[in-house]
Amino acid sequence: MVKPAKKRNEVLDEILAELGSFGKFQARNYALICCAVLFCAAYTVTYIFSAGIVHHRCLVPECGESVDNATYDTPWLHDAVPFDKETKVPSFCRAYDSIENATDQCSFDSELTHECSEFVFKGPQITIQQEFNLTCHRNSWKLAFVGSLNNVGRLVGLPVHGYISDRFGRRTSLIVTMVGSGIFGIVRTFAWNYESFLTFEFLEAFFSGGIYAVAFILAMEMVGPGKRVMGGAVIVWSFALGQVFLGLMAWWLPNWRTMTMAIYTPSLLFIFYFWLIPESLRWSMSNGKYSVVRRVLEKAASLNKVKFSEPLLTEINTWVDGQKEEDNNGAEDDKPLSFIAAMKEVFTSKVLVLRLLNCYLCWVTNTLVYYGMSLNSVSLAGTDNEYINFILVSVVEAPSYIFAWYGMSRFGRRKSLCTALLLSGSCSFGSYFIPKESNVLRVILYMTGKFAITAAFDSLYVFTAEIFPTKLRTSLLSSCSMVGRLGSIMAPQTPLLAEISPLLPLGIFGAFALTSGVLTLFLPETLGKSLPDSIEESKNIGKENGNSNCNGTNKVVPTIILSRVEDETNKSS
Repeated sequence: MVKPAKKRNEVLDEILAELGSFGKFQARNYALICCAVLFCAAYTVTYIFSAGIVHHRCLVPECGESVDNATYDTPWLHDAVPFDKETKVPSFCRAYDSIENATDQCSFDSELTHECSEFVFKGPQITIQQEFNLTCHRNSWKLAFVGSLNNVGRLVGLPVHGYISDRFGRRTSLIVTMVGSGIFGIVRTFAWNYESFLTFEFLEAFFSGGIYAVAFILAMEMVGPGKRVMGGAVIVWSFALGQVFLGLMAWWLPNWRTMTMAIYTPSLLFIFYFWLIPESLRWSMSNGKYSVVRRVLEKAASLNKVKFSEPLLTEINTWVDGQKEEDNNGAEDDKPLSFIAAMKEVFTSKVLVLRLLNCYLCWVTNTLVYYGMSLNSVSLAGTDNEYINFILVSVVEAPSYIFAWYGMSRFGRRKSLCTALLLSGSCSFGSYFIPKESNVLRVILYMTGKFAITAAFDSLYVFTAEIFPTKLRTSLLSSCSMVGRLGSIMAPQTPLLAEISPLLPLGIFGAFALTSGVLTLFLPETLGKSLPDSIEESKNIGKENGNSNCNGTNKVVPTIILSRVEDETNKSS
């Protein structure tokens, strides 16, 4: 019996196995890609520090203050400025009226207040709030809007960079997004008013929004199947490190213009990646660039000090020489459906409709809580240093990825996702019952909540990809990601709720997380199950025990799915 010809992707997996799943070639390129991911993480939430709310109060000239010699905290401050009863901080824009003809000019009538026009700011941080006169609570929404507009820019840019990635290559897309981000990030430092700042914020986000997906795909396509879990972990740890880097830079350079210039200028150097990293082998193969594939493999073999077996060498050479016809068996059957066609298929099944709506809520919840907790971390009680707060909740992300992958492989996708969401929601609600004096315990709960929602986010990518059939998987994962952006657009507005009550944002996060966590129990378990190819198979996931893989588990499936599905996600977005 004649064996069917192997598909070229299958042959490439064999080539990568002989090359060494993670040798010197992969390590060097991973280090370069991780640099891009590190900066990408910093660019994601730079607006926390460039458009942050800096506490301020009225300048009180009656007590001898001037703009040049005033300090935020003074012994007589409670007599001159009203304090908020809930937050215990001075009013941003109101001061008591001075008592006329008083012997002591620093005497005030606590029954009468007026709005001031000159302010004293707390700490050395300088944001657009001071420079563009966005003081007082009435302008807080303008600062919060910066974050929402940033996420809109990312949403708009995603399909554009997906097209560039598929049309011109992963490496080209990575360079375009990095250099484009650097250019508009630098230009943003010269913004002359609020409107120009918003324009450059949107354009920078338009480019930086495509960095992570392209970098992740490029990295995953470099390693063999056996090392994709480790490779994925390296990438996501780099993202956590990038947020720590942002916190340290903002701490070191408290002026938003200086900080922004320092963070974005290195991005211009990524133009040299045209010569430093190779194009994706899988993309080159799918576009018929077999001579490029052979050249890259020869270089990789030299760096890893290995030699390919004769059958594989012959296989590669036949591609280059054009002696082998494309294996198109089943190509049309495997071709993903467009978004509109996919939605028509979904509405033929009540099960899939309910499942998709459940996933939509879960994605909105994850993006809202994840980005919301990052944004609100700077005002976290327990330490007076907003930079330390931000760094702490960023550091906690790194171990959460290990928790997510272990939980998914050991206990299943549904249980892991449900547990992570319930834990995050419980920690958020738990803050309501912690005494205000117990700041350390509140910080621990907050960090645990951020740990849990990060683990949930990591699990959600995999789970969503595994519960839908092959033809619909790409479009539906794409639609979930797009709908999920609503959460990240809303997240920058949550710090405004903290002005009403510091615990109100956490209450919202808790409500969303607990609700979504319970609803995930209505999704099917996919651990040990083959990926469904048809709608009928997808509907029956979890109802049968015979649909498992040979080894009874799909531990390696997550990163394989994530790399290939995100590739297709960019197309459909």
